Formats: sequence, C-alpha cells, structure tokens
Amino acid sequence: MPTPYPKQNSSLIHRLSQVVQLGQLGLKACLGLCCALVCLALGLGLGYLLGLTEDQVIPSRQEMAQAMINTEAPSQLISQDGQVIAQVQPDIRRQNIPLDQVNPLIVNGLVATEDEYFFDHPGFVPSAILRAAVSYILGIGNPSGGSTLSQQLIKQSLLTNEVSIARKAEELLLAIRLEKFFSKEQILEAYLNFSSFGRNAKGENVAGIEAASQGLFGKKAAEVNLPQAAFLVGLAQNPYSYTPYRQDGSFKSDEQNEQGLHRMEEVLERMRIEEVISAEEYQAAKTYNIRQDFIQTSERTPTQEDPNTYLFQALKRESLHILTQRLVEARGEDWESIKSQPDRLVNYYDEAEQVFKNRGLEIQTTIQLDLHQALASNLEQTASRLGSPRHGDVVQNGTVLIDNHTGAILAFTGGIDYEHQQTDHAFSTRRSPGSTIKPLLTYGPALQEGLISPASRLADNYIRSQEEDGTYYEPSNYGQTISNQMVTARQALAQSLNNPTVHLYHALLQQGADLKSYMDRLGFDQAIADHEYQNLALSLGGTQTGPTVAEMAAAYAAIANGGVYHKPHLIQSIRDRHGNLYYQVNSQEERAFNPDVAYILVDMLKSVKTEGLWQDHQHVLAGDLDWMVKTGTSEGYIDSWVVGSTPSISLASWIGYDNPEIQQSLDQADDNQAFGRPSDRHARAMNRLYASNAQLLGAGQSFERPASVQEYSIVEKTGQAPGAFPGPYQSRYQVSAEAPMKTEIFPQHMPRPDASFNYAIGAELDEIAYELEDYRLKDSEAINRRFRSILQGYRQRLEKSFNRSFKAIKGIKDDEDENQENQQPNRNDQP
Repeated sequence: MPTPYPKQNSSLIHRLSQVVQLGQLGLKACLGLCCALVCLALGLGLGYLLGLTEDQVIPSRQEMAQAMINTEAPSQLISQDGQVIAQVQPDIRRQNIPLDQVNPLIVNGLVATEDEYFFDHPGFVPSAILRAAVSYILGIGNPSGGSTLSQQLIKQSLLTNEVSIARKAEELLLAIRLEKFFSKEQILEAYLNFSSFGRNAKGENVAGIEAASQGLFGKKAAEVNLPQAAFLVGLAQNPYSYTPYRQDGSFKSDEQNEQGLHRMEEVLERMRIEEVISAEEYQAAKTYNIRQDFIQTSERTPTQEDPNTYLFQALKRESLHILTQRLVEARGEDWESIKSQPDRLVNYYDEAEQVFKNRGLEIQTTIQLDLHQALASNLEQTASRLGSPRHGDVVQNGTVLIDNHTGAILAFTGGIDYEHQQTDHAFSTRRSPGSTIKPLLTYGPALQEGLISPASRLADNYIRSQEEDGTYYEPSNYGQTISNQMVTARQALAQSLNNPTVHLYHALLQQGADLKSYMDRLGFDQAIADHEYQNLALSLGGTQTGPTVAEMAAAYAAIANGGVYHKPHLIQSIRDRHGNLYYQVNSQEERAFNPDVAYILVDMLKSVKTEGLWQDHQHVLAGDLDWMVKTGTSEGYIDSWVVGSTPSISLASWIGYDNPEIQQSLDQADDNQAFGRPSDRHARAMNRLYASNAQLLGAGQSFERPASVQEYSIVEKTGQAPGAFPGPYQSRYQVSAEAPMKTEIFPQHMPRPDASFNYAIGAELDEIAYELEDYRLKDSEAINRRFRSILQGYRQRLEKSFNRSFKAIKGIKDDEDENQENQQPNRNDQP
C-alpha cells in the first residue's frame, strides 16, 4: 500500500512518478471534497425545502386524481358580508383522451422539451432543487425555475402561481407523492389532458391535447405530423403568447406569430438533440410551412354571457388586473416592462381571463351589498330627475362609497343603465373636478406648508393674469361676483370663492411648494398632467384630464383618515378552488398631510354646512353623522360634483353628460331647474345609506381632534396677533388687544402670526391701506396726505371694479374687452 508521502529518490523517473501520484491523490481529494460539498448542499437544500412543508396536509391518491379530472369549476364573486354576487361559468373547450390515442411524436417531443429526465427522476431533478434553494438563500434568480412535468401538473391542478420558496417546497412534496401514486404514463396522460393550449379557430379557450389539435389543425391528436406535433408541444409553455388566434378567432399578425413559430423550432431542436427524430426529419420539419395548416376562423359556439351590470364588470376588471400581474410575476418577469409591451400584455391578460373563468376561484370583494343596493335604488328612483337629455345623451351619474381607513370600496353606481351605456362613470371616466379640488391642491398644502391658518386673510379682488401663451386669465366667483374684501381662508373654502383660491395657489407656487407630490400622494398621479401645475386655472379644477369618481372619493377619505391615503380597491382576496390563498390586498399607507393639518381641513370643510353653500341642505340630512362636505361644478355647468365624509366613510358623486361638449346647466338654471340641486340629491343618497347601515356610515362617531392642534386668540380683522408694526411710506400702525378678537385653530408647526402690514395674501397695497386705516397712527400730516391720495385712488378703482362685475353679470362687454382679441374665455369654476 503506497504511502501518502513517498521517500525522496534521486532518480528523475521516480521523481516524476511522485509528482503524478501526488497529483492523483490531490485530484481525488478535491473531487471527493467537491462531491461531499455538493451532496451536503443538496441535502441541506432538499431538507430545507421539505422542512417548509412540515404542516402541509398531503392529499390522498383519490383526491389527487379528482383534482386532475375535475378541471373546470365556476369562480365566485363574494360580497363583504358573504353573499354570492355572481358565479362565473367556465368557457373552456376540453376533450379528454387516453395516452394511446396521442401521437408518440407529441409525447416524445413533450418529454424532450420540458423534462428530458422524466422517465428517470422521482418527481424532481436534484440539481434544479439545489438551484432553487441557493437562489432563494442568496436572493438571486427565480426560485420557481426547473420544474419537471410532474411539478408542472401539480402546479396546474393543486397549487397557485405564487412565487415563493414555500410554494416551491409544497410543489416538490406533492410531485414526489404524485410519482408514488401514479405511473409515468398516467402522469403524461393527465398532463396532456389538463394543460391549457391557448385558443382555437373560434377564439375559444382550449385545454387538452385533443381539443387543441382539433381546434388548430382540424385533426385528431393521433393524426398530426411532426411540425404540427412540435407546434402543439410548444404551446404548453406559454399558450396565449404562442397561439395563432386572437380572442375573436382571427389570425394574429405575422410578427405576433413569430413567437409560436420560434418555439416550434426550439421543440424540434430538442427532439433532434434527444434523438427522437433524425437530422433529416428535423431539417424537413424546420422548413415546413405550418401556417398553411391552421384552420380558418369559424363561428364561435354560444356560451353563457357575463352579467350585464356595472358591478360585475368592475369586479371582473380588477380581478383580471390582479391575475394578470400575478401571472407576469410568476414567470419571473417585470410588471412595468410588460405593461409597456401591448402584445405581450394582451397575451397575459387572456391567460388571466381563462384562470378567472375556469379555475373555480373564490374572489372576496369589498362590496357591502345592502349599501350597494341602496345606492342603486336611489339612482333608479332619481335618474329621470337628474336633468334633460340633450342630443340623445342622458345625464349620467357615477358614485363611490369608500372606507376611509382601508380604501375598500363598499358600494358604487357606474351609470344610469348598463344596457344603454357601458361606460363606467365610477372608475373609467375622468372629468374636471371643479371646486372639489380646492382642499386637495390648495388649502391642504397651504396649511401643511405653514402658509395659512383658517383665520388667514385672502383677497377677493379682481384678477387679470397673462398666461405664457399671451392670453389673459380673468377668474371670478359664482355669478361673476367679486366682493373686493378680505376673507378668511375658512370663509373662502366654505363659500367656494374662486379668486381668493387663485391668490393662495399663486402664493404656493411662488413659495416653491411641490404641489404635484401632494396630489400624487392623494392618488391623482394620472389625473393631472405635469405641465398643468403651473396654470392658475388648475386651482379651480381647470384640467384636461381630471380624476375618476373613485380617485376623488379616496382623496377625501385620506383627509378624513387623519391625512393617510389608501388606494381604492374592490378585491380583498382571491383563493383557488382548494382554498389556497392566491392574493391578499396589501393596503399600504401613504401620508398626504399631517394629522393636525388633516383635522383642520376637516374642520374647515364642516363650515360648508354652517356658513357655506350647504346651509340650505343641512335640514335634509337625517341621523347623527359628523361629516364634512364639498361641492364643485366645472365651467359651463358640464360637471357637477359633491363629496362628503364622516369619520368612517367618504361618498363622492359626479353628474354630467357623457359628451363634454354639451354645455347644459345641471343646477337651477334653464329647464333643469325642476330637477333640483345636486347637493340635495347627495343628501338624500346619504339618508338612504344611513337607513341601510347607520353604524358602517359612522353613526355616533366624531372626528377626533389631535393633541397637536393649537388654539390661538387672534385679531378678527387680520388673523394675526395684536401689536404695532410699520407700514409703507414710513407709516406706523397699532392694533391693540381691545380690537375684536376670535379664537381659531392652528397646525402645530405654525405659531400665531405676528402683527404686520402685509396680512392678506393677494391684496394690493391700497386695499390693505383701506382695511387698516382705522389702526394707522395719524401723527404726520405729510403721511396723512399720502394716504388720503392712496385711499381716493382705491375708491375709484373699486368703483371701476364694481362696474366691471355688473356688466359681467348682465353680459355686457367692456370696450377694453372688445379690443382684447387674444383674450381667452373665462375658466371659472362654480361652487
């Protein structure tokens, strides 16, 4: 037996033999160590994966067989209170056949392409399991790769498409059990009968190799030739990307078909490598024109149609979005990247629809049926009183009721009549928000930035601003009126005054406030184009895009929820037919405003009921709801909004024509006067909801005031502390503590403002001088003469402004206006 380290020998030959022996020993040692490490890693990886399934309930042989036979099952949409909203009927075409009726080319091609070790492994390939474990532990790669046919069958019949190491471990365990219960031939037969193969020439979903062969080539699976077999095998990997047919049964474009043809060539190549076919057969099949064999589009077999309701279509739309995204992620692809590729996105969407209709999903929705039916009933009873039809276009409505704390949509109305108009006005249409945007875009950020308190004074005066394109912007208040007074921020918001709001928005822009970030945090990232933030008209709702009703409801819900935003959603969770959780909503929080700012904004919006535009409708409301409200109407009365919130819920409602070119009053003007104000209708809708579920609406609850909200006593006229301060032209002012005072609330980060001359945002010097004249110290005759001149000029300007307002109300143009050829129309928002 040779020693590990032989004695020295002067012979050159012996020295060489020593080197060879040492090299052999070293190589053996290295190989042994590598093998040991690999075995250890494999054992650890396998042990780790199986350890994750310790509590897994293992199905019996009969349960496994049933799962592979009972392939289609209706999905159900379930309300929040457990009622079945709708049952989705399967629409897949399938025909099961025994394995001996499948062409061996298909079987051999499938094994060669998808699982070359199929007849040798026990349900899994050890190296693939090792890769999955290592990729998960190191956080690299996709742990879902390397599935055998057995694992694929398990995933399709018993598991979800979830991508996780735990799901991979479960798949592994069940694949081992599958191989124990069934022969290789039985597994192949089940796989070929179960798997999806895309669409047939009618555009129908097909599953099983026989239905696929008949649907694409018009022949049985036993009769296909080599290229046809390879094409069918290739479909199994990505059926909706590789199928030659669209949803309506028409052919895809040549470019779109390239994916399926390329996959067919990959299958042929694998068959050649595995010596299933000869090189000659490979070359002949590769040049074969498979397109000529696809059968022409034929008439679709009638199936049960989806329910024609706004509710079902909205739930289906969100479900398909979730399922599509999950399918993309399950394949290890980037969702954002796929969204930018329309053809691939459509393929994934079609596959998601097949899952939605045929996999027996239990989809838990956020809908509270009693509230949803109350809203629907209210709309049905009032639809004929919303307004006059114009050019065949009826007045439509979209309403959304949302949970402030979660973003869950509890109820909605999508329109007057789905049979007449399928456009969903709750989730799909975007319209000008009118004054409802004011708290979100202007007053909320101004409070957050420390620019105002509710007591801060804003100028309600004439505005004429030249835009970048040379045109002029001249906003006015409702009824073309301007008070030429200083109003509080609380009053400006409560009465929905436009000109003070424009001044405040301009001040925010001048201060450099990032208003886009505020709106993005409130879910308005798709509602307003970036360039529009520089337009003063945006502060009154002047936008080319606008929010959906659901987005508006969610934004107000954030205010009512202490400044925390939740994305609105209809789907709470999705489970497969075996009860496995496939999706659970993750309602992530986004802080839009500080809690004290949100409370102050709520308090200001509650003033709408007491000193604002809601006073006439306060008596209509029933119950003990503590709620805030805001109305809004776009220019020309095209869009009418009302949004209200209690501590629990927010209700947003829009009324208008589908055609935005129809400029017809939706308020009290013209022949729509008989239909009543939108605010009145909104109040009655709240009453109906209150009668259905008072507790859910927030009965007996109150908005809680955060400890960070401060109270200060301020001078009523200025919104500031009393005190002395300098003015222009060496003037001096003294506002004593004996002046009329009031108490107002302030955000924590904003101290009580010191007395100063420039106390009103948007005011001109002569306006402030006029308002503060009683507090000016009149100890200098020279200064007095100066200010008499200023005040006289102000009175003349005031008279001219009054005349302008009067003419605007009467519809009389000024000579100055007549000469302004480039002046654009007013973009006035109404309250």
